[in-house]
Amino acid sequence: METPGKPSDKILCEGCGTFIEVLDEALLLELHETTDKHMVTSPCVDTHGQYTLPPVFLHLECWEELENAMAKRAEDTPKRPAKHLAYFCNICEGEIDKDSPFSVISYGSIVVSKRTPNGKAEHEFKPGQSSRIACADCLMSVVDEYLPGWDELHQLIEEPEEDEDESNEN
Repeated sequence: METPGKPSDKILCEGCGTFIEVLDEALLLELHETTDKHMVTSPCVDTHGQYTLPPVFLHLECWEELENAMAKRAEDTPKRPAKHLAYFCNICEGEIDKDSPFSVISYGSIVVSKRTPNGKAEHEFKPGQSSRIACADCLMSVVDEYLPGWDELHQLIEEPEEDEDESNEN
């Protein structure tokens, strides 16, 4: 599995399409899942160890625009109750089920790598101390407009099952 934020020539912001410069505040957005009964999380990967959805890097300003769009859309969206509560979404304050994928947003900055195996300076993402969590519903509300590389998210998220009472009412 490739490490997000690993050294590279430049790191591209998926929000505005420009490079994130050294020492700029940045965010890493990754799709995660719980991996055991202790609620340990890890990035979602396929059977070959490849990311299910690629990690996304954003300038702080681009993240704020994305977060505001999610929050605005969440105002009018009913929240899904979790069968087995694991976390709360920092955007809509909804419940996140332990079996549902969600996004971990890590704050950090771009730094020059201390290692230069090829003899030239390379950039990498250095996570800071804080992170946030966004539920799949919040992410799905903006994926088409803001995260085109994550269009497969719609297929990864299961639609909630109807309650028996609701399906018998018809």
